[in-house]
Amino acid sequence: MRVRLTDQAAVAVALARQVAGDNPATVAHLLVGLAGESEGRAGRRLRERPTAAAALCERAPHTAAPALEFALKQAARGAGRRAAGTVDLLDAALAHAGPELTTLLSEVGYQRDLDGWLAMDPDVDWYEDAETMGWSPGGDEMFDSSASRVVAQVRAVGGGAVETVIAAAAAPDGDIGTVDPAVLAATAARVGGASPRWDTGLDAVITAAGTLSDGPAVSVSDLFRAAIVAGGDGPRVVLEVSGGGS
Repeated sequence: MRVRLTDQAAVAVALARQVAGDNPATVAHLLVGLAGESEGRAGRRLRERPTAAAALCERAPHTAAPALEFALKQAARGAGRRAAGTVDLLDAALAHAGPELTTLLSEVGYQRDLDGWLAMDPDVDWYEDAETMGWSPGGDEMFDSSASRVVAQVRAVGGGAVETVIAAAAAPDGDIGTVDPAVLAATAARVGGASPRWDTGLDAVITAAGTLSDGPAVSVSDLFRAAIVAGGDGPRVVLEVSGGGS
């Protein structure tokens, strides 16, 4: 089973395999990889307790735990249409840690649910500290760096034009204005699919953005406008209901 991972989750898995070395990688190695990965949401949460994170990284590689592949499959099932992110991996790792690793987590200072971390839902608040899939940090021939990040965030959640509007509004350097991405996301969840032509998809937005852009590369603002112009009824309706429409 090939598992689609966010960029950050892929780094965490690579770190886990590196820590395992010649031994089969396990869920314990995955937790070390998640703690060491610098950009994902799960790593930041684990490192909020630096002493616990350090003890975990020291002791986990020598702790018996289920195979890494098992956690990957569980994370993919939990993610659904999204690429599995670091939160999905952490969720799977904690739920299927096995007795020895569960004991270790408690001993080093982590509670079973990491103080409510697993109550957070990547399907709902994905735009906060959003993970990416296929992001080019320096930009590329079509997108500047910020626009490339927005596209990669939308791609990571299997999103379309509506998610492009939300991600653009959440971009710290997008210059979209004062539209609250949390309000947009809540509105989209409430009224999503309200018309037959609700969302034409990310590819349609990208094509339109390339046409609308008058700069050297597509910007976040270009993506935002393209989603409204060519993304179907959804982006316009979500903006209007959220109070962000013109």
